[in-house]
Amino acid sequence: MLRRLTWPPTVHDGDLAWKAVFWQCTAKPEDALLGSPKIAALSKKQDLIRARVHPPHCIIGSNLSRKKSAIITYHSLDDSGSNISISPVLFRAHLDALVSGSFKVVSLASVLDNPGSIAITFDDGYRNFLKVALPLLNEYRMTATVFVVSGYCGRYNEWPSRVKKLPRLETLSWAEVREISQAGLAIGAHTVNHPNLTNLPAKDVAQELRDCRSDIEDRIGLPVDTLAYPYGATSAAVCEIAKREFRLACGVQPQFVSPASDPFDLPRIDAGYLRKLYWLSNLNTGLGSAYVAAQRRVAAVRARFAKPG
Repeated sequence: MLRRLTWPPTVHDGDLAWKAVFWQCTAKPEDALLGSPKIAALSKKQDLIRARVHPPHCIIGSNLSRKKSAIITYHSLDDSGSNISISPVLFRAHLDALVSGSFKVVSLASVLDNPGSIAITFDDGYRNFLKVALPLLNEYRMTATVFVVSGYCGRYNEWPSRVKKLPRLETLSWAEVREISQAGLAIGAHTVNHPNLTNLPAKDVAQELRDCRSDIEDRIGLPVDTLAYPYGATSAAVCEIAKREFRLACGVQPQFVSPASDPFDLPRIDAGYLRKLYWLSNLNTGLGSAYVAAQRRVAAVRARFAKPG
């Protein structure tokens, strides 16, 4: 038996998604509060919450096994608690969950060719990637793509369009970008100045993308063929320009990757949606699919009421 709950867009995101997934079955949320010993132990840490495991009769199938993949987006690994920050403790727990769940982690460049896989990306190129993420990725033998803002390497995230309430963070220097590349991780383009590309004329969009790509290639000595649109902001015109410079490009629409996905607007699931370890651990279940769909609807509501620019 299925029933649909009334959608309440004013509810806190986490509660909204939790309610949304339960329209798929008649189970009560309080029936699903037991966690595995491993996850329960992790959840005792300050950054994690009590793990929840859905009852068996609520499982409606696996997404990743149905030829859908996922791209997870991180920004900064720090303890500030900001919208773009994930703590180092939680990031390690994420990697452990990927291993424990037998998720196949692949490079961004090959995610479309590996149905059921997961790719890891980092936007903005913060310096804490080198100190925190790189050692952990090496420990877990995983790869990632780091998208850098070429005009701000070795500086701070003080680009003109930066949201003021976000923390002031150091970015990777060119020497550090080169070190990450030499460690075998991919470096991608995130423009020169981190603008909302949809607000720029076509010639300025082309210059932002072309100059960023060439800046990075000159520094690391390797081709750069991936792009992440700042703020995920793109349009048909921007995508057409991106096609001249890159092989694929990423947006921020919270959705799974499938063979039907546009390679120049690949959807990604922000790590902020996965602060509750439960959702990452169950990303490959029907319950996880419902959660991602809920976040997509929340994002659509936010975009609808967002201020222009």
